[in-house]
Parts: sequence; C-alpha cells; structure tokens
Amino acid sequence: MGAQGSFLRKVIYLVAMVPLLGVLFWLGQPGAPPSESQPGAAGGVLTQMRQREGLTQTHIGELDPASETIKLATLGLRGVAAMILWEKANDHKMRKNWFKLSATLEQLAKVQPHFISVWRFQCWNLSYNCSVEFDDYRDRYRWVMKGIEHLKKGITYNRHEPILVWDVGWFISQKIGKSDEHKQFRRLFREDDDFHGARPLPLRDSWLVGKEWFRESEAMVDRGDKVKSGPLLFRSHAPLCQMYYADTLEKEGTFGEVAHRAWK
Repeated sequence: MGAQGSFLRKVIYLVAMVPLLGVLFWLGQPGAPPSESQPGAAGGVLTQMRQREGLTQTHIGELDPASETIKLATLGLRGVAAMILWEKANDHKMRKNWFKLSATLEQLAKVQPHFISVWRFQCWNLSYNCSVEFDDYRDRYRWVMKGIEHLKKGITYNRHEPILVWDVGWFISQKIGKSDEHKQFRRLFREDDDFHGARPLPLRDSWLVGKEWFRESEAMVDRGDKVKSGPLLFRSHAPLCQMYYADTLEKEGTFGEVAHRAWK
C-alpha cells in the first residue's frame, strides 16, 4: 500500500506540473515585433515587465550569445553560480591576482549583467589594478581604456543607471587627467581614433570628454532615472571638469583668448 501511495503521489505531481508549465509559458511568452501583415504582440506578463524595467535586449542584434548560453546552462541556478564566482573573485582580490580576478569578473558580468556592481568593480580592476602591472605607459593606457570600454558595455545592459554613465566620466577625467602619467595619457587619449570616432580634435581633451559623460548622466536623472548619490556631489563634477580643463590649458602653455574662454 505504501509503494502504491508513493507512486500515486508521483503521478499527481506530474499531472499538476503540466498546467503549471502552461502558466509559466503564458507568463514568459516572448513578444513579437509588428510587421506589415501583423500588429505584433506584447508578450507575456514577465516579458512586459522585463521590457518595462530594461532587463532584456529587445533586438536580436543586441543579444550576447555567451551571456544567454550561460543563463541557460545554469538551469535556474544563476544565484548559486554568482555566489561561487564572487567567492573566487574575493579570493583573487585577497591574493592580488588581478588577471584571474579580471577573468572571474568577466564571467560574473555574463551571469549577472544587470548587477551594476560587477561592471563598476571590473572597470576599477582593469583601469587601476591591472594597468599598474605594466612598465610601459602605452600598455597602462590600453588597460585603462579596457576598463572604460568594459563600463560602456555595462551601460548597454543597464540603460537606466545614471551612475554607470557618471563613472565613465569619472574614469576619463580622473584616471587620464590626474594620474602620474597624465601628460602621456592625455596625448594618447587625444590621438585615440577608435574611442573618439568622428569627434573633432579640439574636443578630445580628457576633461571635456569627461564633462560630456557627467552631463549625460545628469540628463538621465532629469528624465526620471534614479541615482543614490546626493544631487550636490552628483552634479558638481561637470563644472569641476571645466575648471580643470582651463587650468590644464594654462599649465600646458595655452594662454590668450582660448584660455580665457575655457574659464567661462
């Protein structure tokens, strides 16, 4: 009787799972973009929530195959995987093994792409910890820019996090403008066509570019995005960048009307 009861319970559980799977499919049903013949579909409740909160990549071209594969491979155990990776990251940090820490944080970013601390920590690690392992200032500059590019990648996953945009401005202005190698870094930054694209040469100053990112983060807050930092501190860095820009021009030997306009 006991064996029959156990078997019956298993059958009941399996039967009960069928409608639950149907409910899950209905809640997580993916949306469909509109076309010429069809108006499109909003998708399930969970899909709509992810789109509303910016937790999904809307277009196929924005998907990160590696990140999506890891999400599927963990079979719902992303929390456990993240905990293990954080333990490894802390261990590498304690041992000052910066390159293994970098690799672990890359994995964490794919497991938890919407956890902004991963992106901020990795940018700091690449720009400060890894860069100092090299003697040549050109190699150091490359690692600083790797950190900044990594942070910019995090913004694509977290489009409503002004602090990440603010951080880009901070790393560009502070790390490039104030480091021991700031003269070499500022020159390399001005010559970095890969980063600047079509930006005119006079506007490629690290302080001006940092100011642009600070202003963009302020605009995001003005549009309704939230930030935990106090408004006075958060909005103080853009005008400081302008002041440092004007001061740096004079220190580098630029005077006259150009320097005068920079103080305005």
